[in-house]
Amino acid sequence: MRVLPGQTGVIIGVAGWPVALELFGSGSALIAHMSGILDAARLDARLAGHAGPVPGRRPRRFAAALSGLPLVPAPVRAGDGYAVTRCVVDLAARGIATPAGTLAHLSALNLRHELIGAA
Repeated sequence: MRVLPGQTGVIIGVAGWPVALELFGSGSALIAHMSGILDAARLDARLAGHAGPVPGRRPRRFAAALSGLPLVPAPVRAGDGYAVTRCVVDLAARGIATPAGTLAHLSALNLRHELIGAA
């Protein structure tokens, strides 16, 4: 899989629904982690036990819900920057931001997905 120019994140869908989002502060950081992200997605797909295409509207809604989610910063104990977290009914996000507030990495999970274990 290749990363598109300007792309800094990826949404992983398994069994017809988005399960996770990985967002980085740069395209080069995404490229450095893409192999591991895809390996994990392949394992998740095997664990789901059934395949299903993910209609484009579902990842768009997942991303839209995340984009409107205010993240709560907390100082990181080692080094500069902030841990950012937020959990609402259907999704949880956790990441790291620079002291200036620039997001370096964010992971989000669809808490309703069967692989996450929510009802």
